[in-house]
Amino acid sequence: MHEEFFSLTLLIGLLFSCPGNKKESPISEYKEPTASNLTGNRLAEIHCSSCHLFVKPEMLPKSSWQHDVLPAMGHRLGIYKGNVRPDSLFDNGRSGEVVKKANIFPERPLIARADWNKIVDYYLDGAPDTILPPKRANKIKMGLKHFKYRESGFSHTPALTSMVKILPENREWYLLIVNEI
Repeated sequence: MHEEFFSLTLLIGLLFSCPGNKKESPISEYKEPTASNLTGNRLAEIHCSSCHLFVKPEMLPKSSWQHDVLPAMGHRLGIYKGNVRPDSLFDNGRSGEVVKKANIFPERPLIARADWNKIVDYYLDGAPDTILPPKRANKIKMGLKHFKYRESGFSHTPALTSMVKILPENREWYLLIVNEI
């Protein structure tokens, strides 16, 4: 009798502790960021400088901005071709999961598409078609006057050097070579 009472009490307690009509937590709808009235130059200063020093358009040729730098930077702002974050941005395994959790490549845009287009136009309009080599006051001299080249008796193809340690106080150096990839 005592066991039946305990079982009935437990059953009633469980029924009342689990409400039947659970309300789903409202899923926040995504709202695209609102476009600003800032210029492409100002937007680039704000967004690009939040991760690294500001780089002016004339520092790279137009093709580098268009095909390499801007697509890579766009990914870090959630701007993707086709508006879908490609899985190819993530390595397989633990490192890919760490990058996903860090939100380095956000799933949704962090800035308005119109603002991103202003940044792209700023860089492409201001970038030269080609970059000329720098003009030097003095010609670069080949060689290092404090070092003498001496070839090692050991070699391995392909070269798999993974560390060089120089100990100036003993005038010694260590070379760590890994034989397996």
